[in-house]
Amino acid sequence: METGQLKVLMPLDREHTDLYLLNITIYDLGNPQKSSWRLLTINVEDANDNSPIFLQDSYSVNILESSSIGTEIIQVEARDKDLGSNGEVTYSVLTDTQQFAINSSTGIIYVADQLDRESKANYSLKIEARDKAENGQQLFSIVTLKVFLDDVNDCSPAFLPSSYSVKVLEDLPVGTVIAWLETQDPDLGLGGQVRYSLVNDYNGRFEIDKASGAIRLSKELDYEKQQFYNLTVRAKDKGRPVSLSSLSFVEVEVVDVNENLHTPYFPDFAVVGSVKENSRIGTNVLQVTAQDEDSGRDGEIQYSIRDGSGLGRFNIDDESVKEHFLKEIVKAIEKRDGYGPGHKVCFDLKFGANDTTLGLK
Repeated sequence: METGQLKVLMPLDREHTDLYLLNITIYDLGNPQKSSWRLLTINVEDANDNSPIFLQDSYSVNILESSSIGTEIIQVEARDKDLGSNGEVTYSVLTDTQQFAINSSTGIIYVADQLDRESKANYSLKIEARDKAENGQQLFSIVTLKVFLDDVNDCSPAFLPSSYSVKVLEDLPVGTVIAWLETQDPDLGLGGQVRYSLVNDYNGRFEIDKASGAIRLSKELDYEKQQFYNLTVRAKDKGRPVSLSSLSFVEVEVVDVNENLHTPYFPDFAVVGSVKENSRIGTNVLQVTAQDEDSGRDGEIQYSIRDGSGLGRFNIDDESVKEHFLKEIVKAIEKRDGYGPGHKVCFDLKFGANDTTLGLK
């Protein structure tokens, strides 16, 4: 009191009270005592003692994955009670990302790169608000922004694998599943629901389950009529307003089954030939021919000598059907087709030697 020095007794807070008005009175020690007073105005100057504070504890926003670059998605805001540069706030994104950026002055966050929900469905960004204090340490605060991408039907169904090849037996019953197609569509909701259809079904010979992609036989197959079918399958999602589709190709190979429907036959009931009695072993005598209306190996012909007088005197080429003189004339020729058990047929073959004619029955 004796020195007249004014001291601070309690902490000051400019943000709470920035001006004080004091009545300073002085007294002498005379008698009677005299006094005088003055008003003292004290202005509290700002110090950078407040961090920027965001208006919300956290932020979240939903946007379409098709949002174009430059699209503004949200604005964050922080306030700093300090004055001047101490109270000016600048914004930045701390999270390492190329998809989003922020306007450092306004706090507006916008799309900075192409988005794809199928690659990444959501982002968690750390946003910093920092003051611009020129003297002393700058203060800051951080808030979390969560960005959720809403799905857009931007993916066509993809076949797994891209094409198919199957082999089926020609005698499979109608209704048999010959192939099961699979697709992948990462879109959500209706955009990820796939339906299948046949672009060509060969006059109703094949059908496909719209939901499962199972291809079934709807008519019998016949190897003798057609061995290959090339099916085109379309997979289409149910996206709105626009649906997407893709194509796959299924090669169906029909495998022959030993139906053995037809018995081989000789065009002639009996054949007469002659050979000189002094012919050498291995001499060609004649050639016989049989026919079989089956195709493939079912129609391949093999010949053999089965019976006759003096069996073993002649030999027959099982494919070329040429008779060879061995010991003496024989009677029957047997023919078998390719896949066993096969059909067989026999007929009479008569030979005459130049001096002696041998009739066989």
